[in-house]
Amino acid sequence: MSVETITILIGVMSTIAALISIFFAWQAVKVAEKSNTIGLLSEIQKQRWSESIFNSLRIVWKQYHAYQENADDGEPITFEQAWNFVSEHQGKDGSEEWKAVHELTGFWHYIAVLVKRGFLDEEIVTSAIGSPRILGFLFPIEEAFSKYNKKTNIPKVSLKWYYDLWKAKRQ
Repeated sequence: MSVETITILIGVMSTIAALISIFFAWQAVKVAEKSNTIGLLSEIQKQRWSESIFNSLRIVWKQYHAYQENADDGEPITFEQAWNFVSEHQGKDGSEEWKAVHELTGFWHYIAVLVKRGFLDEEIVTSAIGSPRILGFLFPIEEAFSKYNKKTNIPKVSLKWYYDLWKAKRQ
């Protein structure tokens, strides 16, 4: 065998080895992504079933039903209703209702950001965590609270964005 033939064989074998390495690296990335998704869902599940979130859900659902007869369908409350809620509870940081709304708003913002950034799939979240119907109460409150405090900047990943995504996938 000539030196050129040996060089070509070494080059071909190196290319094959590199392609095999790329394939296994790609497989490892896929496994890592699945592990991360499982880890995120596990953490969200722990939060979702915590006593604090459970109590907040109970309180907010009670408020939601008081404002919206179709709350179980996730029908949003009106801006006026949200404005009234914010006006009534603003400055009452210690009220049970206000704390519950803020806790759930933070919880669902966390999920919305993870979905928006592609770390979690909305369908998986809905299957594992539950329906975001409660956002029909929370996103109008978020919007009214922002206007009440004269802030025009609702977060880019607003609860309305996530509600609209969920609603579009339901139809």
